[in-house]
Amino acid sequence: MKNVSVGHQKNLQLYMQRWRTALDGVNLRTLDLGAHVYPHLGTTARAHKIIALKSFFAYLRDGAGLLSKSEDKTQDLKVPQGKPEQQKRVKAIPHGDFLKVRKLLDGESRDALDVLARTGWHVTELVRFTNGGEVLPVRDGRAKGATLRLPRTKPGNPLLVEVPPDAARAAKRLLGKDGHFRVRSRSRAC
Repeated sequence: MKNVSVGHQKNLQLYMQRWRTALDGVNLRTLDLGAHVYPHLGTTARAHKIIALKSFFAYLRDGAGLLSKSEDKTQDLKVPQGKPEQQKRVKAIPHGDFLKVRKLLDGESRDALDVLARTGWHVTELVRFTNGGEVLPVRDGRAKGATLRLPRTKPGNPLLVEVPPDAARAAKRLLGKDGHFRVRSRSRAC
């Protein structure tokens, strides 16, 4: 199999062994999804089971030429959409845990954490800021704090982010630093 990881190959082999047992004696040209396939899908690993079966039928149809398109009943079988990672687990750090970790940090590490928390930037963006960013007054002068200018984002355009005074002071202290912030693991804090 081309362009398929070893793990995916093992998954396909496992589910194909199960399909071999489930479909033993069934004429694949006259396969009935309702009678032969759906009863064996269950609720767990449903997508993997469908992908394995569809891959096998695609091979029979396109690779070996043993089935015609009209004989491939799995074309009507839909692979369920996976849930995005954001829906599987919460990535937000509880505020109390954030404060505990912040209390353990000092200097550049604390400043870096403060700027990241107020801007929503990734560490790579903070490093780009420290190497060529600017701390500017708020554009219309209506608020306290400052505007941080990230010289370029991934697409290459600059980015302006307004921050409160504490984050502005932290950002000023970080300008010109090497951008290698030492945030050691502090698992006991949480």
